[in-house]
Amino acid sequence: KDGVSFYPQLAGNMTKNRPWVFTHYEPNWGKYVRKTYVHNKDWKLYATGQIYDLKKDPDELKPLVKGQLDAAARKTINEFEKVIAEKMKND
Repeated sequence: KDGVSFYPQLAGNMTKNRPWVFTHYEPNWGKYVRKTYVHNKDWKLYATGQIYDLKKDPDELKPLVKGQLDAAARKTINEFEKVIAEKMKND
């Protein structure tokens, strides 16, 4: 979606790492559902607003409320919201 290739990393070249991964999945077949989200190793935010603490809930069974997160987690989720808004604006 964002056109950033990871080929240089596969070839062993050093590149600037992003602290997150953006995913937009929109299948044209099967009974799959469109999903858009941003995540890092600790947190995941879906475009629908669902938030998951991936360390405590890797199976994504208990969505969290942004207002109940600590300041550091809210900062991450705020960044993720900006990423989703920017990426979807270009859609």
